[in-house]
This record gives sequence, C-alpha cells and structure tokens, in this order.
Amino acid sequence: MAERQPIKALVTVATRDLLRQAAQERKCSQGDLIEQALLALLRPGETSDTEPLLFVRLLAIEEVLGQLMGMMQVMITLQEAQVKRPDPPPIATYEQMYGPIDAAPAPDVEESAQAVLAPLAPPRGRLRRWLRRQEGD
Repeated sequence: MAERQPIKALVTVATRDLLRQAAQERKCSQGDLIEQALLALLRPGETSDTEPLLFVRLLAIEEVLGQLMGMMQVMITLQEAQVKRPDPPPIATYEQMYGPIDAAPAPDVEESAQAVLAPLAPPRGRLRRWLRRQEGD
C-alpha cells in the first residue's frame, strides 16, 4: 500500500456534506473518494472501474438522443405540411374579366360613300363670300 500524505483544501460546507454522503453510500472513507476523484480527473483512462458505467450512460444518452431526433423529424414534417402555402391564384386575362371584345360592325359601303360625298355646310361671313367667288368664276 502506498504511503498517504495529507492535503489541505478548503471547500464549501455544501461540498463537504456531499462528500460525506457519497462516502457513506459507497462505504469508503472520504480520503479514498477524494483520491479516486483526483485520479479520474488528473489521469483519465487509467481508472478502469468507472469506464463500464460511463459507456452504459453514453449508450443510454445516445439512445435517448436518437429517439428525440426521430420525434423532432416527425414534428418538423408535420409543421412543414401545415405551413405549406397554397399556389397563388391565376392572373385573370382580359376576356375572363370583361368578356370577349366585340368587333365593330362592318360599315356599309353606301353609307360611307354618302358621308364622304355629302356637301359641307356653306361657310359664313367673308370666307363664304370669298369661296363663292372662286366657285362662280
């Protein structure tokens, strides 16, 4: 057995009480518990008695995280389905809004010819006299 040396460390009252409880639960001395904790901190991997517990805990955490990821994926899928925006309404064309464009009726050839050939109203005043002189000349 290795020679033991005292160390002086100041801890809070709450930490000291936790150390006492842990030593009683594990049925070992407080010094042994402190030594195990210091060795685990200062030389990780050398203490083989705690490694199986760590791996069991890590596997349990990994399993729970896998379940959480699956549930979150389902929730995201449902949320995306609810948030999915409908297609925008189609833009109406002129014919849909106002109906077909009515074509202007084809003008009668006789009516258009009469409108062109219809005599103009005689001019008034000086201009009328001047225009009549030219016609009569």
